[in-house]
Amino acid sequence: MTTNNNNQLIVSSRSLSNLHKATKLLALTNKVLADSTMSFVISTQWMEALWQWADENDIDESKIPRNKEGLIQLSELELCGCISWQLSLLLGVALTDNLLTSLPREVGELAQLVKLDLSGNQLTELPKEIGKLTQLTKLNLLCNELTELPREIGELTQLIKLDLSCNQLTELPSEIGELTQLTKLDLSSNQLTELPNEIGELTQLIKLDLSSNQLTELPSEIGELTQLTKLDLSSNQLTELPSEIGELTQLIELDLSSNQLTELPSEIGELTQLTKLDLNASCLLGGLFSYGGNQLTELPRQIWGLTQLTELSLGGNSLTSLPRDIGNLIKLTQLNLGYNQLTELPSEIWELTQLTELSLGGNSLTTLPREIGNLIKLTQLNLNDNQLTGLPSEIWELTQLTTLSLSDNQLTELPWEIVKLKQLTRLYLIGYTGYIPRSLLNNPNLEIIQ
Repeated sequence: MTTNNNNQLIVSSRSLSNLHKATKLLALTNKVLADSTMSFVISTQWMEALWQWADENDIDESKIPRNKEGLIQLSELELCGCISWQLSLLLGVALTDNLLTSLPREVGELAQLVKLDLSGNQLTELPKEIGKLTQLTKLNLLCNELTELPREIGELTQLIKLDLSCNQLTELPSEIGELTQLTKLDLSSNQLTELPNEIGELTQLIKLDLSSNQLTELPSEIGELTQLTKLDLSSNQLTELPSEIGELTQLIELDLSSNQLTELPSEIGELTQLTKLDLNASCLLGGLFSYGGNQLTELPRQIWGLTQLTELSLGGNSLTSLPRDIGNLIKLTQLNLGYNQLTELPSEIWELTQLTELSLGGNSLTTLPREIGNLIKLTQLNLNDNQLTGLPSEIWELTQLTTLSLSDNQLTELPWEIVKLKQLTRLYLIGYTGYIPRSLLNNPNLEIIQ
């Protein structure tokens, strides 16, 4: 800027340009400051809402800090109501005063959370804002009252463990398939009737628990879960298994008990890593199988090629015979054949010398061979509810026996060699009216149940 001879102010175009820039810069600065102030106000608003909710639910400050810095940096939040829930079960009284019934949407602002435990409360729904917790690796919602999940659950793509057991879920959103980092998923004790096909996208799963639901079938996509080592499908309504089950070649444990299976696909023989296979008809009630459940009349021959099996449970089905190939399962330590329709057993069964537990109760066996004495590692032998009229003297060779069940047979006497079972602590003789050796009656370490 300059002045002329008449002292008039002359403003150059360059000065005008600089003045315009300065004005814009000032306006921009004011806007940034205003936005920053507004952001602080908004931050304070969600925090205050969360603090108010925490106060209303008596949540300790050690769990939800009542200061800005602590809240923003919160990485683990445990609001488990399990203590009240467990006391309710023990006392038979509802202790619900400290149980959460809702979750505020502001919880979605806790962006640093990696672990969230809300188990044992009374939550009926989750806010969609839970999908903003994108750093979560563990989410525990065990024992609530959830009937559905928000689609936004699929945004938690860092989840490794998700527990939704003991809720009231009837279906899963297809977005569950976006949780591709999951290694453990527990959906037990819900009301699921089907699984979305997208379940097959959870290819990192190692453990999957679907027990105690209402599933009638499995999608073929289940075969995509090739990393699974443990699969629990017990207590559902499955009538058949897809052939793709044979693609789960890493499985170590498979529980199919308490379903409605009448046959198994031959592909089950592809599960060559299995060590535990449970095909029991249904759960035990008072030591007996309840009505209903699996009714297998025969097994595919491929099952006898599962030579890594250590535990095999076939109780409560409708098997009338067993093949000699059962002798291939030389690693078996536990074998349950109780409550079928067996009248005899193949001799090869007495070659399973690693057995520690053998259940043959509830069949129609009339005799036992002398070879039973080969099973010298047996600690538990159940022969209840058969038609046995006698026992071979070789039973004394089972010197590791701690429990021997002989109730409800047609025994009129016991072999005197039974007194040699020095490890025996429990002897079941319900329905037996014959002579009991005095040395057994006087044994202070032996309980005889009649």
